Amino acid sequence: MFPKLYTVFLFFFLASFATLCQGQTPNTEFKEIDSYKQTFFKYDLETAKETYELPAILKEVSGLGIYQDSLLVCIQDEMGVLFFYGIESKTVDYSINFSADGDYEGVECIDETIYALRADGVLFRVMNWDTSRRKKMIVKVLDTPLDETNNTEGLAYNPIKKNLLIACKGKAEIAKKTKGYKNIYPYDFENMVMDYEPAYIINRKEYKKFVKKELKNTKDYEKLKKNIKRAKKASPAEPSAIAVHPITKHIYILAAVGNNLIILNQSGNIKHILHLPPKHFEQPEGISFMSNGDMFISSEAKKGKSLIFRFNWDKN
Repeated sequence: MFPKLYTVFLFFFLASFATLCQGQTPNTEFKEIDSYKQTFFKYDLETAKETYELPAILKEVSGLGIYQDSLLVCIQDEMGVLFFYGIESKTVDYSINFSADGDYEGVECIDETIYALRADGVLFRVMNWDTSRRKKMIVKVLDTPLDETNNTEGLAYNPIKKNLLIACKGKAEIAKKTKGYKNIYPYDFENMVMDYEPAYIINRKEYKKFVKKELKNTKDYEKLKKNIKRAKKASPAEPSAIAVHPITKHIYILAAVGNNLIILNQSGNIKHILHLPPKHFEQPEGISFMSNGDMFISSEAKKGKSLIFRFNWDKN
């Protein structure tokens, strides 16, 4: 009898211990706001908290990043120069030449390192850029399989996957002709390699389905429907900028053509599509967030000066 009782006792002890250990294991799985019905888009796009007028040299501002919640890092599509615009000073505090002239479209800050994206898929990693620290600036050119036919315009850091996201405004695939969608590729900046499989896809079919099902009774419906019709069989969204929201971790994608803002979750499902009011956004080309959720969108100027708009994140 004793061996049997001992076996039973040992079984329950081990099972209880395993359960206890399992309960003490922290749940590190990321949980995002994933329901369309939840109010996660907490911005009033009709009312900007601040409007920043950019100098003439940034008339064609094409990319936007944020450094330490104090500086807007701007790039324009003709010069290999980083412009540091003070959020408080409302002026370009200083600028840094990092490469030759070219078509630069995206910029992102990760800690003390700045990445810049050229339209032909080439990345530039800029380190020791703060000259006040008396260190020599280091610039490394990082090639990717993408080229000018992909027309890479969006660059963002995804803190969940710990990689860079590169959005293609042009041809979606690598060495292939495609219709009806646009790709966003992940770039492993630690190992300096890009995955050939896209991290996210903006699919015409899913875009159209979402507009018809979720947005039929909204003020944007007719404008979005016209955008789908305009694109014919192509993707209604051509990414011009991309950013990851610091709180919801959703992927925000700007499309200057059609003045769209598309929001995906980390799984790649469409969570929202908005039409940006043209009175503010002549040609939206840059998007970035402060750590508190405040959103900045830059717009190139067709007439007058280029502008950056700041929209408050409603914490309620």
